[in-house]
Amino acid sequence: MTETSNFKVETDSHIAWLILNRPEKRNTMGLAFFEEISNLFDGFDCDPNVWVVIIKGEGKSFSAGTDLEEAAKLLGQGSADGRERMREDILALQRAFTRIERCRKPVIAAIHGHCIGAGLDMATACDLRLCTEDAHFCLKEAAVGF
Repeated sequence: MTETSNFKVETDSHIAWLILNRPEKRNTMGLAFFEEISNLFDGFDCDPNVWVVIIKGEGKSFSAGTDLEEAAKLLGQGSADGRERMREDILALQRAFTRIERCRKPVIAAIHGHCIGAGLDMATACDLRLCTEDAHFCLKEAAVGF
């Protein structure tokens, strides 16, 4: 098993289980999340022992989306230069999900509980989505200024 600040990775019979591991924050995605997931998918894509990746969340939620406390660092930059930096930062974060989409291995999202905002974006980057009956989806980016 491998652990980062946001993930646990377990492998079993050519399956890589990517476990979102911030249950106390409902697996919200801070800024480090995006770099970590990019690096992990670079590894999965090249690893001949990984045939499929399954993403699941630890605790009560798949993911409650972006950690808004950390995202506030990107928002509210009033100048034209500040807004351009914000646009570039958001594009860099979105590239993490593009790595999931372009992974040459099948990627499955195993969704339970909340799947909100960026959590839904991540799930849509996967090849297949499986949901429990308690899965709840919500996309409110415009309401918070994304």
